[in-house]
Amino acid sequence: MTVKKTAYIGIMASIALCLSYLESLLPSLPFMVPGIKLGLANFAVLLTLYVFGVKEAVYVNVIRMIIAALLFGNFYSFLFSLCGAVVSLLLEALIYKCKGVNELFVSVVGGIGHNIGQLLFCLLIVQHVVLVDYFVILTASGFVTGLLNGFLVKILRPRIEKVLKK
Repeated sequence: MTVKKTAYIGIMASIALCLSYLESLLPSLPFMVPGIKLGLANFAVLLTLYVFGVKEAVYVNVIRMIIAALLFGNFYSFLFSLCGAVVSLLLEALIYKCKGVNELFVSVVGGIGHNIGQLLFCLLIVQHVVLVDYFVILTASGFVTGLLNGFLVKILRPRIEKVLKK
């Protein structure tokens, strides 16, 4: 890996970390379901996936998760984040290589996958089937947040790639 690429990965990990922190500061609104977040950090991970590749996206995600857990999380938040990230990035990496698939679709699948990964971990801990009812709500939120992140990547990716070519 070149020094330039390493620097860009560091920048993307920093952006992902800043977005994670920003998201942690957002208040829970009365109409929001507990545990649902915007998934803003996935924007930086998805952008890294498209601009640099799978390995680099994994680096950005792991760096962000570890530092976020140390700074403003805990062990359980790290485990939840890890479970969601593994499922999300695995699905995104598999789908983004398919021809004709755009950033929006990949991001939506990743958003839903992230929520499924976290729900499976929660089911493992709580061992109560009632949590399955939460699946519909999490799928809808993963769809919406995935669209948002995918749209941002679709708009900003060409600009980032243009800067990187200089």
